[in-house]
Amino acid sequence: MADADLVLAGRPWVAIRDGRIAAIGHRHDLLGIIGSRTEVIDLGDARVHPGLKDWHAHLVPTGLFRRRIDLSGMTAEEAARAVAGRVLATPPGTWVRGMGFTLDALGVPAPLPVEILDAVAPEHPVWLSSHDLHAIWLNTRALRCAGRPAGSPAYLTEDEIRVFSQCIGRESLNERTAAVRDAQREFHSYGITAVQDHGRLEDLEAMAALGVANEIRLRIDFSVRFHEYDDWREIRPAEPPFPGLLRVNGLKVFLDGALGSRTAWTLASYDDHDGTGHRALDHEEALEKVKLAARDGVPTFFHAIGDAAVREALDLAAAAPGLPHRVEHAQLIHPDDRARFVEQGVMASVQPVHLLTDTPTLLDAWGEARARASFPVKTLLDLGAEVRFGSDTPVEHENPMLGVFAATTRCTLAGDLLPGTETIPVARALSLYYSFPKLVPGLPADLVVYPEEPERLPVTDLPDLRPSLVVFGGEIVHRG
Repeated sequence: MADADLVLAGRPWVAIRDGRIAAIGHRHDLLGIIGSRTEVIDLGDARVHPGLKDWHAHLVPTGLFRRRIDLSGMTAEEAARAVAGRVLATPPGTWVRGMGFTLDALGVPAPLPVEILDAVAPEHPVWLSSHDLHAIWLNTRALRCAGRPAGSPAYLTEDEIRVFSQCIGRESLNERTAAVRDAQREFHSYGITAVQDHGRLEDLEAMAALGVANEIRLRIDFSVRFHEYDDWREIRPAEPPFPGLLRVNGLKVFLDGALGSRTAWTLASYDDHDGTGHRALDHEEALEKVKLAARDGVPTFFHAIGDAAVREALDLAAAAPGLPHRVEHAQLIHPDDRARFVEQGVMASVQPVHLLTDTPTLLDAWGEARARASFPVKTLLDLGAEVRFGSDTPVEHENPMLGVFAATTRCTLAGDLLPGTETIPVARALSLYYSFPKLVPGLPADLVVYPEEPERLPVTDLPDLRPSLVVFGGEIVHRG
């Protein structure tokens, strides 16, 4: 057997050759393939895990978010001050962008008034995105850029956001490519070696540009959004091939909005808001696209947060059986629908990290009974459903340990408890981030090592745990 390129001497010993796992065993098993040029890294008693996958992410927005105003947790007054500070450093007429506000933290009921932003930015167009990305807050200058008359609503949600965004300039290809590069570096620092990206076709273009430059260091699966699917079908034969690195693997269909904006579609009315949220698509319109994708051999990934949206997702998936469909988010699932995930072979792609910020809102918006039933991860796993974890970055932070903490405690970092019994052990939670279930010879050498085993730590220490070593395709991409 040829010499290994790299050997990780931990639990177990892992030998790597040509970017793949060559052998797994103990010291005496691998001594024969350690050559004079083999790099051997002594990990002591540290365990070698498969690399982690963020099963729901937005790479380009994550990279861009680092350059925008972070409005997380701000009141309306604090947000105005933050915008005013950015205005001072920005030429007049240039966009000022921010992200992360919630109606609860702002302390101002929707619809948000334009006057607050106009007072601090009369000469700059301002676009502020909500924490869940399902609402925006604009000033008059921004509305004018899109041709909206004076007095137009400054607070927009759901479909209106897409309509408005088409009226303004987008980031350049170079800016989007740089954003992916930045996000990739950040992901490595948390042990993430693979992602399921839910972006726009222009984001896919940026990822392909990285591929052409031989700079992709993540295994990227990409879903095409509903309104762009026909465009993708036209360019599909011309897509640059990056086997094992970049592929389109799904159609993304939005069925509702989000909890924070009170637009998640529910079977029963909200406790603190009239109505049952936002139904994003007519059934027949969604069904037509789901069946079209199925004929192309492409599964559908349904954005569904409320229980009405989840039920609709399962109904649509049943009309196109035999494909690995997914429900993205699945925060609230009616008890009658939980077993359907198993029966229909539908994955639940869940982001437990959402409960770190959603818990107070969830209790207000849905009440304790529905709060207790939300994020039913343990129930789904006990039933035998396929469950995977992600972050929804930049909506939440990409650090997987925040999700592990949330899934094992149902508790926010501030100590607010989400009622219910849907917790799972630390090791089980971490495994739901694995890019592949276990270490097997022949698989890509995407690996992560922690200085201490997560399940041995106090759960309160998990959010601060970082990898000591991350390997992608046999290449060390991060040292802690």
